[in-house]
Amino acid sequence: MVDLLWYLQAPMRWTSIGDWNNPSRVMLVVLIYCSLGTYILSRTVSGARSVTAPICFWVLFACSMAANKYLSVYRLPSTNELQHIMVYTTAGVVFGSIVLLATLRAATRGEG
Repeated sequence: MVDLLWYLQAPMRWTSIGDWNNPSRVMLVVLIYCSLGTYILSRTVSGARSVTAPICFWVLFACSMAANKYLSVYRLPSTNELQHIMVYTTAGVVFGSIVLLATLRAATRGEG
């Protein structure tokens, strides 16, 4: 998985714009997980996707970053740093998804 992250960050290393630094591992993993979660949730909840997709993304993003911040003090046995980030991000996405599904009702068959 470390090699995959290295390849994902490669274009950012090739094109240096100003003095901009690459995003951290946490940010990269959180953005990937939130994008996938947003895609799935925006198809599940009712309402216009142009409204629900940004709401889903920002709620999932906030929950994932909060989970990484507050759970990072706990050490998981037999795991490395990237696995910690992935587990904590998954916990944040799951919590955010539950909040979104409880707040926004699920789409019925008649809605498109």
